[in-house]
Amino acid sequence: MPPLVAGAAAGRHRRRAILGVVGLALMAAVATAPVAGAAPAPAPFPSPAAATSGTAPPQDWIALTFDDGPVPGTYAILDILDRYDAKATFFISAWRLPANAEIAREIIRRGHSLQTHGWLHRNWTGLSSGAVRRDIEKSIQLIYEATGYRPTCIRPPFGATSPRTTAIAESLGLEVVIWNANSADYAHQSSAALLRAAPTWQPGSVVLAHDTNHYIWTPVLGEIIEGLQARGLELVSMCGYQRTPRAPFIPL
Repeated sequence: MPPLVAGAAAGRHRRRAILGVVGLALMAAVATAPVAGAAPAPAPFPSPAAATSGTAPPQDWIALTFDDGPVPGTYAILDILDRYDAKATFFISAWRLPANAEIAREIIRRGHSLQTHGWLHRNWTGLSSGAVRRDIEKSIQLIYEATGYRPTCIRPPFGATSPRTTAIAESLGLEVVIWNANSADYAHQSSAALLRAAPTWQPGSVVLAHDTNHYIWTPVLGEIIEGLQARGLELVSMCGYQRTPRAPFIPL
């Protein structure tokens, strides 16, 4: 299992800071100047506060993270999240852009966090450093062109990473985010299995899911959210954005 990384986020109307203490800390800067001619988007997304006190984070949150989209079925997941005022993070496979650019913009419009899962979903640990850098840069470029935002976090394909690939991602201004709870939706392909798994997710969990498996999530996602909220857990999103004026893309 890849190293555990817990992160944090705050909803658009929330001031409470959520600090990650396992593995890599998620620290994302947000520029707040308005963008002329940018794709429709909400107010700049808040970033987690920098960890300065060394104290443990509040343990009343959980982060659902969806990988591999966006796909048309992502809309159904967004609708259910809206119904419960729940937030999530979408680590998108950028090769799906620009064909699904409108879905990417809709994720942001609805107040969720859209981050990168790389470009071609290849295992970085088997690639040269140059190939890893090109894959990440291309993903940033495609997201920027589709939405007007640069992501601040990245989830490596397959969760496969190393000190070398992490250093490359960080040199491009991205924090590497893994997970510490796995829905295993890709393996069991079962809505019932998701219902059984959800009660085991602990406060502070970063849950791996896939919106490409929307057909098993949508029948039970509302019930899962209700169960988590009944336990006093707030469903939050992770990371922030760098918002920059529309211009020819220049890698960081």
